[in-house]
Amino acid sequence: MNKQTKIKVARKVKYKAKKSELVWAYLIKHPLATPSEVAKATGVSYALAYACKKKVGTPKEVFEKEAVAPRAAVNDDTSRLQTLGDRIRKWWKAA
Repeated sequence: MNKQTKIKVARKVKYKAKKSELVWAYLIKHPLATPSEVAKATGVSYALAYACKKKVGTPKEVFEKEAVAPRAAVNDDTSRLQTLGDRIRKWWKAA
């Protein structure tokens, strides 16, 4: 008495993003966007865009500073690396 077992084959199913996930992905790339801009860009309702935007706990001023500051941070890192390199060169010459 052999019973045949049916093997279920997993089908490839495309993952469809939820509307809120679309909004969060857009807000990560554009943190200063208004709810109406988010709604137009993602195709969701204004209410959903507003609700997601309202859940962001970071003040708008922080995002504004980050939008201006990245260039200064890159320059600071470069200057730090240059001074570190200078110190290493001096140390090797002294040794």
